[in-house]
Parts: sequence; structure tokens; C-alpha cells
Amino acid sequence: MASSIPRSSNKRFTASLVKRSGGRESILWRSAFFMGGITLLMGVCVLRLGQLQLVQGKTNAQLAEQNRIRPMPLPADRGNIRDRNGKLLASNRISHGVYLWPRQQSPEQWQQSALKLSPILGISAKEILEHIQKQKGGYNSVLPVRISQQISPTAIVSLAEQEEQLPGVEVFVGSTRSYASNGLAAHVLGYIGEASEADIKAHPNYPSGMIVGQMGVERLANAELEGQWGKRMVEVDARDKETRLLGIEPAVGGRDVKLTLNMDMQQAAEKALNGRRGAVVAIDVNTGEVLVMASSPTFDPGAFTRRVSDQDWQRLQSGDQPFLNRALQGYPPGSTFKIVTAAAGMESGHFSPNSTLMTSAFISMGDTQFWEHGNSGYGVIGFLDAFAFSSNTFFYQIGLKTGPEAISIWGKKLGIGSTHLG
Repeated sequence: MASSIPRSSNKRFTASLVKRSGGRESILWRSAFFMGGITLLMGVCVLRLGQLQLVQGKTNAQLAEQNRIRPMPLPADRGNIRDRNGKLLASNRISHGVYLWPRQQSPEQWQQSALKLSPILGISAKEILEHIQKQKGGYNSVLPVRISQQISPTAIVSLAEQEEQLPGVEVFVGSTRSYASNGLAAHVLGYIGEASEADIKAHPNYPSGMIVGQMGVERLANAELEGQWGKRMVEVDARDKETRLLGIEPAVGGRDVKLTLNMDMQQAAEKALNGRRGAVVAIDVNTGEVLVMASSPTFDPGAFTRRVSDQDWQRLQSGDQPFLNRALQGYPPGSTFKIVTAAAGMESGHFSPNSTLMTSAFISMGDTQFWEHGNSGYGVIGFLDAFAFSSNTFFYQIGLKTGPEAISIWGKKLGIGSTHLG
């Protein structure tokens, strides 16, 4: 019966079996490849999940918490600076500063936002971006970056109008420095500014935008004046809006500093200088307390509570150099010793208060010439005019006649070379 089957039918049956076998193998290969791909993808997902939860779990939990809970800095008021009678020389007043939250935008978005902020704040877009980049963590920082300490009411309104277009830009109410009018005692008080990299390195606990003294009493007494910043912990929603207050760590204001200056006497001295180059210092001879220290021309320390341009900074360093403290710098101290020379000369018996001497353009000692002020003499003058003109050649002659031993004795009697009074 088998032999009765046609050969052509047998061939077709065999071909059909081969096709079915080939199709089955193709399906098996495709299935194996598909299952292998799924296994590989699942493996990658499991490995990534393990990395996020096991290896980076603690860090990611902190980041998630910080996305929901935001620490808002609370600047501390600096301590006041007062004169000997309690009158204010430096105090505080309310100001509005601008902070950026770097994680609220991508680096590319911040570049566009910086261009919008630049004309409002009067700060270049490049400088705004540099503030973010200098912050620890850069664009991934969870802490705010202050880019302006004090802005105008017009800028506040402009930022409020563009609030939706500038996510991560916030205006904070704080305080800034207010100084006595017309830059009174500016060289003594100094000025404030944002902490430098060196300041932050020396004080790692400083928050971003920390204000420190940069010169004068503001810098010398910074530890007492600066206080301790606090913070508000607030919960924010997906749109970066505050939903509720979680807690407050209050700021602690700095301590007041009292100087020996007399504000009324300081005002009188600066009025007498009237912007001319010079200095006035008054000291209580009984205690050594400095009552007046005036330098002219002066500057406005309040200018440093705002942004100081490179042009403004160069102006302070050039021309009449208003930044120079002429009470402590800039003048040779030799003329103050003429008081010692005069006292020694009179006490030696060689000269009396009414003695007069001929002054000249210079006095020669060996091959060296010691010149008078202005390279010309003042003629015959006495002690009163010699002090008024600060005549070099007059006191050279007094010193030569009196001798170094007598001058040394009276120098010690007048406290020269000693830090002790009396």
C-alpha cells in the first residue's frame, strides 16, 4: 500500500516537513533573542535600582527632602558702632537682596534668565552666572546664592512682574549698613562686603552671601559685630511656592562696639579739613584714647553696601586718593618727632622758647644735603613759625646743638619707644 503512494506526493510532504522545521527554528531564535533582550533590560534596571537605593540611597533621600523642604537664610543684624557718648556711627536698615536657587533651572535656562536679570539688577549676565558657578555644587547646589545685597524698589517691582518667567529667583528681606552722614569717620569705621574665598576658607560655617568687615573697625571687630545667621525651614510645592513653615532657627544679632571717638569733635575736624588733603588726630594725653581721627578727602562707606563698579574702585585709588587714611598712612612720621627735639633743646639750656634761627634751602652734612620743605628756606624764624611750617632746617640745627643723648632722654620721657603711658 505504501508503494501505491505517488512519488510526487511524497516529495511535497517531505518539503512541508522541512518548511515547518525551519519556521519553528526561526521562531525559537527570535523568542530567545527577545527574551535575552528583556532579561538584559531588566538586569540594567535592577542594577540601577540597586545603585540608587543601596549605594546612593542616603544621598538621594537628602536631595528629595531638600526639594520638598527648603532652608531659607536669615541674615543677622550686625552690631552697631557707637562713639564714646553712645551716638550711632554705624547702624542697620532694611534692604532687599536677590537670591538664586541653582537647581530650579538647567544651566542653559540660567543663561537665558541671566540675560533677563542683567538690566534689572545692573549686573552683567556673566557675573550672575559666575556667582552660581562659584557656589559649592554649582548648578546642582541645594543652597541659595546671593547675587545682589541691595536692590531698588523699581527692581523689586520688575522681578515681581516676571516671577513666572524667572523660577528660582527670590527677593529676600534683610538688613544693610547705614553710616553717619557725609562719610563721617569713614577711614576709622571702614566698610563691609561679601566674604571672600579666603574668608570662607578660614570660616567654613559662613553661609553663602555672608557679609564681613573689609576695613577699619568693621574688620578689626568683625567677630563681635557679625552675629550668627539663622534659617527658616519651609515646605514648597512643585511650583516652588511656600506651603507651610516647618521651623525657625532665629538669627543672633552682633554685639555693639563702642569707640573712644567723640562724634561732635570728629565732625568739627572734618568740617575744618573741608575736603582738602590732610588729617587731624586728637588724643587724650591722660589716657591715650583717640578722640578724633579724621582724614581728608574721605569716601562714603555706604557705597559698599551696593555694587561697586571697577570705575568707582579706581576713582577711590587715584587722584586725591580718598581711600587713603592720611592719619595713619601717606606721610613720613619724622615731623612729629620735632616736638621731642624742641623739648630737648629748650631743656638743655641752649635754646629758649623765644630763640630764633636762620633757615635755608638745605643743610650739608659731609657729602649729604638735607633739604627744607619746598627746597627753600623761611628766613629767620622762631619755634612757633618752625612748627607752623614744619621747618626741617630749623630743627636740624636744634638737634645738632642739643646732641643725641639729650634727645634720647626726652624721647623716653615723652613715651617714644614704649607702649606704656606715663
